[in-house]
Amino acid sequence: MKKIIILLFLISILFLSGCQTREVTKYVCQDGTSVSNLDDCSSTETSEGADESTSKVQREVTPQPEPTLEIVSDSSYIDDNGWMHIIGEVKNKGNIEARYVKIIITLYDENENIVGGGYTYVEGTDVPTGQTRPFGKTFTDKIMIAKVDSYKLNLDYLD
Repeated sequence: MKKIIILLFLISILFLSGCQTREVTKYVCQDGTSVSNLDDCSSTETSEGADESTSKVQREVTPQPEPTLEIVSDSSYIDDNGWMHIIGEVKNKGNIEARYVKIIITLYDENENIVGGGYTYVEGTDVPTGQTRPFGKTFTDKIMIAKVDSYKLNLDYLD
């Protein structure tokens, strides 16, 4: 069980590292126009009597805006049933909406060994620009809860 949890944690880290930047390729034709498709330059590049073999096209990569997500608050408590609750809020400080915002929770014992984990989504799943959304996750395994000393939170979202 411990190996499965570690594996899931590592997979989530790999997945998160792949969600950093989106790019759109644009081409700048010789006449200065910007196009998404290189073939579109040929109609603007070629004029009567021009030598197509000397036409130059530059490739320009434009980074796309990304949401800038931040966990602005989090806390945990154990209720009267012995269940552990982790609650908090995520804010989108970026300039585009973040969709399907997921909070990945990893639970550790006092020796920093992984003892459990899970995930949840922010309320409503999306976080619009400049907005804050709450999240919450409940753990009911009392044996696991007894081992928990700390937790870490990671964010993920749909590109």
